[in-house]
Amino acid sequence: MRSHEGSRIEQIKLKRTDAVSEATKDRSLQALKALFNWLIDHDLAVVNPFRRVRMFHPKNEVVRSPTRDQYDALIRAAEEGPAYLRP
Repeated sequence: MRSHEGSRIEQIKLKRTDAVSEATKDRSLQALKALFNWLIDHDLAVVNPFRRVRMFHPKNEVVRSPTRDQYDALIRAAEEGPAYLRP
């Protein structure tokens, strides 16, 4: 890959920073990488300009705790359900 191609792709990637989430940018990059890999496999391209573009790899985990009402409903449902669910 020519260095100016990589820097241009990085510029475009960073330009989208405010518009979309990091996960969305990663999915777009993955799709483009896969497209160019397919093109190379079918002799329609020689290089993959997205090969060395780095992903963001965001951590999208959300830690949630049940509300008191949800907790109480869960306990009630367990008490009324099968024996192995009872507290």
